[in-house]
Amino acid sequence: MSDYAHRYTDKEIIRIERDLKKFYDEVNVDNMKQWTEYMDKMGKRVSNAYNDWQNAIKSKDLERIKEAKAEYQRLVKNMTLKDKRYKEMVRDIAKRNVNANKSANAFANERMFKIYAKNYNYQAQQIMKYNKQLKFQPIDEHIIKNMVANGNELLLPQRSLNVEKDMEWNVKYINNQMAKGIYLGESTEAITQRMANVANMNYVQAKRAVRTLATANENKAREQTAIEAEEKGTELYKYWIAHDDQLTREEHVQADVDYSRANAIPRAEPFIVGGEEMMYPADPHGSGWNVYNCRCTMGYVVKGFKKIKRGDRRVKWGKNKD
Repeated sequence: MSDYAHRYTDKEIIRIERDLKKFYDEVNVDNMKQWTEYMDKMGKRVSNAYNDWQNAIKSKDLERIKEAKAEYQRLVKNMTLKDKRYKEMVRDIAKRNVNANKSANAFANERMFKIYAKNYNYQAQQIMKYNKQLKFQPIDEHIIKNMVANGNELLLPQRSLNVEKDMEWNVKYINNQMAKGIYLGESTEAITQRMANVANMNYVQAKRAVRTLATANENKAREQTAIEAEEKGTELYKYWIAHDDQLTREEHVQADVDYSRANAIPRAEPFIVGGEEMMYPADPHGSGWNVYNCRCTMGYVVKGFKKIKRGDRRVKWGKNKD
């Protein structure tokens, strides 16, 4: 059963995704307007070539069909992939998408502060139940934001964007969609619809990044609380909690078994998930296949507390019954 901080994270992810969808929809309106205007300028010449091909299909004359299709494809290719104005338009659209991704990236990183704070405070409360003398300073998103701004690297994972690679990907994806439409002999209207998929693909990638980033922040916050608790004399063991549905990776379901509460491991030891070492679910050090869209979380078991006698530097552990 999930805890309230994990449920908060899930709800916050939905809110972020909803806000991003509105944002990308607005960008897509501008993209489609520019694209449609360009395709309309291709005008009657392309329309006539497409109609000739369709009439050839109706005639069932194979040679005529072949020639008409080749002429339509040649015409569209020359007016798009080989045209200087087309290339400029593609770069305009790609640049707009990249700027959208940059803004979405900054927006998502900003929204992680609350998720981190909520899970840090939750884990602190859970640990303090076992030792009321143990104190943690509650934190909020403003404290986290200031610490990140001051370069505190031990805190939350943040997502960065390689602008050059993102620009290259967008240009390539747009041209691939155009080339595919030409190859299949699609109408200009159908090819235009393909362009709507470009903005949607950017949104899908942003949504995946948000889910992965949120899970990483949720669990990194819990780990940070545990690290601080250990520094204050608490012995902690951790366990993996997989999201309980059919979409969860087999490796993460297995981790839930291997590292159940009954099989919890010392806090400083890594989980071995799918053959990879991970300190927590969605650990950025894991491979993409092991962390993308991860919805798992983790919990801790308090095993005991350090007791240091006056004048005696030896550390003794008092064991917890749990």
